[in-house]
Amino acid sequence: MNRRPAHRGVRAALAASVVLLASCTNSSTPLARSPSSTEPTPQQTSLTATPTTSPTSPTARTTTSPKSSPTTKRATAPDYRLAGRDAYGPGPYALTANGLLGMPLAVVDVLDGYQALTGWAFTDDGSKNDGLRRFLGYWTVSAVDKNPCDENAGQIDAGTSVSDLADALAAQELSTTTKPVPVTIGGRDGLYLELTAPTALDGPCWGRDGRFRFNVWVSSPGGGRSLENPGQIDKIWIIDTERGRVVFIASSWNVPPSPGGSPAAPSAEATKNQELIDMVKSVRFVNPN
Repeated sequence: MNRRPAHRGVRAALAASVVLLASCTNSSTPLARSPSSTEPTPQQTSLTATPTTSPTSPTARTTTSPKSSPTTKRATAPDYRLAGRDAYGPGPYALTANGLLGMPLAVVDVLDGYQALTGWAFTDDGSKNDGLRRFLGYWTVSAVDKNPCDENAGQIDAGTSVSDLADALAAQELSTTTKPVPVTIGGRDGLYLELTAPTALDGPCWGRDGRFRFNVWVSSPGGGRSLENPGQIDKIWIIDTERGRVVFIASSWNVPPSPGGSPAAPSAEATKNQELIDMVKSVRFVNPN
């Protein structure tokens, strides 16, 4: 039995199978990329890489609070006028203290019938026709005259506190003062008292010009307080502010007597003038610019 041809056929079939299997294996394996390949490399993305850039995320938007620029901020216009010689008529006026610079402005609700005498005082305009003069002033005090009618007598140290000044006024010669009582003006605490000049004075208290001079205190760097009538009463509010001690004066008196004539005591209406008291009670303090 001839078996050689059959054996050769089987071997040929096996060889063909091996070749076919190798061909299938090579076609399913990808070729390795060359490092110099110019084909773009896919980029990896992360869910947490840029969360604020997602258009669908509520946290994607960033908001900044608007900040006011100091160059564009508008200053609020004051609701008062500065007192001066042109100030006339009722309304709120700001007084500047006679004496030290930099003290708070005192805004006063001035009543009808008054006009500014200076930047620190108001007086009546004469329209009341009642024979009285009325005066409201705003001061600082550096020293108290020891003898109001003798400039050579020296001065009393007024200290810096409210009580220091009250004590110095009480120690003054010739004048009399009431016992100080607590008071509040413009939200600031202080003391209230009344100072009265004697009704019977002669000699040094009358100047060569025939005018009565009764020097109460000095307001450095310039100025001071003087009464112009015997028996004149000053209502005095000594108030402590965050910038120092200030003083308000309210005074009313009869028309001055003739030079060298008999002094007259002020009338009851002059010593109890409620208009001046009401204006002082209306005071509110504002800091100067």
